[in-house]
Amino acid sequence: MSRGIITFALNNERVDYTQLAVAFAAFARRNMADCNICLITDQGGLDWQSYKGHSHPKDYFTDIITLDEARQQFRNRRKFRDTRYYDITDVFRNEDRPSALDLSPYDETLLVDCDYLILSDSLSSVWGTTESVLFSKGAINLQHQPFSDAEHRLNPYGIPMYWATVMYFKKDERARRLFSLMQHVKDNWDFYQLTYDFPGILYRNDFALSIAAHVLSGFEESDEFKELPEGRLLTSFDYDQFLDIHSPSDVSFFVNDTAENWKFFVSRVKGVNVHCINKLSLLNNMENIMEVLNG
Repeated sequence: MSRGIITFALNNERVDYTQLAVAFAAFARRNMADCNICLITDQGGLDWQSYKGHSHPKDYFTDIITLDEARQQFRNRRKFRDTRYYDITDVFRNEDRPSALDLSPYDETLLVDCDYLILSDSLSSVWGTTESVLFSKGAINLQHQPFSDAEHRLNPYGIPMYWATVMYFKKDERARRLFSLMQHVKDNWDFYQLTYDFPGILYRNDFALSIAAHVLSGFEESDEFKELPEGRLLTSFDYDQFLDIHSPSDVSFFVNDTAENWKFFVSRVKGVNVHCINKLSLLNNMENIMEVLNG
C-alpha cells in the first residue's frame, strides 16, 4: 500500500501559499520518516515560484498535481492578520478539501494544511491504523488553553467543532462517505448554514467536516470517529507572530497574551507539531527558515 502526505497551496495576490508549501515539505522531510509528499496547486502557483526565483516545489515534493484555475465555486474573502496591529483582506481559496480523497495518489493519506509545521515524527504512527479516518477534535493555543467557546461548537448550542487542519484517511468506503458528505455540505452551503446555525458567510472546511461527521454518527455526539494520536491541535493564533527557527525541530513565537492582549511573550516549541495561522509572519521569515531546513 502506498502512503503519503498531501497539501493544498493556492495563492492569492498577497499570500504565497506555494512557498509555504515548500517550507512545509522541507519540515516534513527533516522530521518525519521517509514518505511521499504531494503538492496540489495550480499552474499559476508553480509559475510564480519560477518567476520569483524561489525554491521550486519539484525539489521537495514526490508528486505535484495541478488543478484547473477556473473551478472556484466560492469567492471567499478573509482577513490575514500579522498580530493585532496589521491585516490584509484577500481571496481565501480553501474549497478543494472535499476532493482530497479523489485527488490523493496514495492508499493511505495524511492531509495537512501547508501552514502546519511538522517538528516531530508523531504523525508517522498513523500508518497502518485500523481506522478509516482520523482528525483533531479540539485545539489549544500556545498558552495551552482551549480556544474560545466559539471554536468549541458551531454555535453555543450546536454540534462539536472538529478540525480539518490535519486528517488521516484511507481510500475505503467509510472515508469516501465522509468526503462525499463534505462535498454535499459545500455544494449546499446556504442550507446547512441555516440548519446548523453557524455564523458568517465564509466557507470553512472545519464546519463541513463537523457536519459530515455529525450526520455519519447518526446525528448524535458519539465516538464514531477517532482522534489523531496527537490529540488536540496545538495552534499559534494569527495574533501571535513567528519569531525564529533554531533547528528543523525547534521554533519560537512571539505570543499574544489572551488575558491581557497588550502583552506578548516568547514561547519556544520543540519537537511538537504546531499550526501557524499567521502565514504573513512565516513568509517574512522564509529566507531564514529555508536556510536552516536546507542546512
